[in-house]
Amino acid sequence: MTRRTLAVDRVLVLVTGLVLVAAGAGAALWQLRWLAGTPDRLVLDPAVADAPRQGWWTVALVLVGLFLLGLALWWLLSHLTRSRPTRMGLAGSSAEGRLGYDVSAVADAAARSLAARPDVTSVRSSTAYAGGKPLVELKATTSSRADVTSIESAVADVARELATATDDTVRLRVRVVVGRRAPAPRRVA
Repeated sequence: MTRRTLAVDRVLVLVTGLVLVAAGAGAALWQLRWLAGTPDRLVLDPAVADAPRQGWWTVALVLVGLFLLGLALWWLLSHLTRSRPTRMGLAGSSAEGRLGYDVSAVADAAARSLAARPDVTSVRSSTAYAGGKPLVELKATTSSRADVTSIESAVADVARELATATDDTVRLRVRVVVGRRAPAPRRVA
């Protein structure tokens, strides 16, 4: 869902909720006869009561129904998840050929590159889209004795490789988790 759709949803839900609460409270107060000056029964004006027999009534109902149907279809379509491209093009594409890359394959390659470092014990990769651009997310686990400087250097190398390979169109997010120390062996006396 886009931010605009989410904002429209929140406003519509708030307005609908307020209208329903007000209508419910008004109906309850009317039923309990706590509203001064209101009649015991609801009597429609003869012009309003006669409206369904008029010639324009059917046309008005059809137009309102079509409007509500269009609004409902728009609402449903705005909530569908949009498919994201899995293949992205590169700037070197021309009439002779098209250059591109698969976002998932790039994420896996970045994970393998980071996992090849000696202090890194495991790396998981995933892809997402933020701001219309692909985002590679890596979760790396290091040993408890890992050198922070070498891990920073390794992440910077992967970021540089990723930027070079994709013409700087893919963003990178890396989360490094420091592994726990292995428990000391117990002595049995």
